[in-house]
Amino acid sequence: MPIITCADGCATHSLITSLFIEDGKEHVSVPEFRDTVAQLWNVVMNAIHADLLRATPTRAWGRNVLSVIVFPSGAPLIEGCRRQFPEIQFMFIVKERLIPDHETPPQIFDLGHAASGIQLAVVCDPVIATGKTMCETIDVLEKDHGIPSENIAIATLFCAKEAARRFCEKHRLYLVTSDGHVERNMLVPGPGHFSKRWCGML
Repeated sequence: MPIITCADGCATHSLITSLFIEDGKEHVSVPEFRDTVAQLWNVVMNAIHADLLRATPTRAWGRNVLSVIVFPSGAPLIEGCRRQFPEIQFMFIVKERLIPDHETPPQIFDLGHAASGIQLAVVCDPVIATGKTMCETIDVLEKDHGIPSENIAIATLFCAKEAARRFCEKHRLYLVTSDGHVERNMLVPGPGHFSKRWCGML
């Protein structure tokens, strides 16, 4: 399966690097962080949208495409995507992080019978380091909802090289950059603890 790099050019590179933490320092405020993430996320969603239209130019695929997101603080991103792409059905996968070892399995809300007949599931997570959360989420979609692995695509902003190589063996992978590597379960270079930065909790 292909790795689809959604963004190129100096302007995009500047946006990416503005989000990275260097020497323990953040370079943008919370509003700037959210705005930049939203810009990059729109680039990824536009690429997916164009890809789907090329793949199914005459089919009304919207009702049979499920997009899920795996972190609670990203709800505003999904709301923006709903407005931008009203023909795509957006739902949520939320991974609860209530215990220190993060072993709580993904919980799927609002799916019900909607997962039946899904032609493509786009699993969204802004940062993929080890890929553990993404693997758990895909496992739930495959085993509990019967969605074949080849029908599951992955959308992310930042992905570790190792995870990108592993996921593209079975899935279409849409990303902005896969230049980072994993150190102590974090992506380096990367945006640090994404959810806490998004919520202004650092």
